[in-house]
Amino acid sequence: MSWQRRTAASLSGLLLLLAGCEGDRLGRPTGDTADFQPCEDIYDEALQITDFQAVCTAEDRLRLRVTTKGWTSDAVVFSQATGVAGPQLADEHDVATVRFGVCQDFDELERTLVTEADPANWEPNVSSPLSCSPDDDASHADPDVMTYVIRVYDLEGNLADCVAVGHDPAGLLDGSQVGTYTPTHPEEWKGCRQGFEDPGDAGTKGKKKGSK
Repeated sequence: MSWQRRTAASLSGLLLLLAGCEGDRLGRPTGDTADFQPCEDIYDEALQITDFQAVCTAEDRLRLRVTTKGWTSDAVVFSQATGVAGPQLADEHDVATVRFGVCQDFDELERTLVTEADPANWEPNVSSPLSCSPDDDASHADPDVMTYVIRVYDLEGNLADCVAVGHDPAGLLDGSQVGTYTPTHPEEWKGCRQGFEDPGDAGTKGKKKGSK
């Protein structure tokens, strides 16, 4: 979706002139993926994460969903079974836009994964070594086991917001919880907030993806 977001950004001036916006004018999908409400004001405030869900739709299927206020160019979800005593299985995946507000006021991003992949051979954006079975220790079906770190990037590729939620956000962020997979650009976790309180000045705005 990154090239589509760049198209959207370049047309932001034109968008301000439109009373009603269509998804294809922004290089975005049309149809049910867009919220076709009259576009009176373009959202131009801070991009922030407003909700996150990890839902087991079957015992071998996981759906990750991130909702933001404002448009994103990319979003990444890191998952780790911080509540287990043994090796803490972990993975990381991108999520892609499935629905958006044409006034740039929100994004909904998702990724569906096959679970219980071989821990040595799971594939980013395709499969996860973690489980969705309620009978397994390292399972997304158990909210007392899993911790997640979600990062989102604005239309310029800058890290805009980072949130840690779940079993032990503090332990995951400070490195005391060690998993089987190291996140990409862990330095970006420095400014992460814990939970969905007002982000305020989280110390992430303006940083390029992967920059220190």
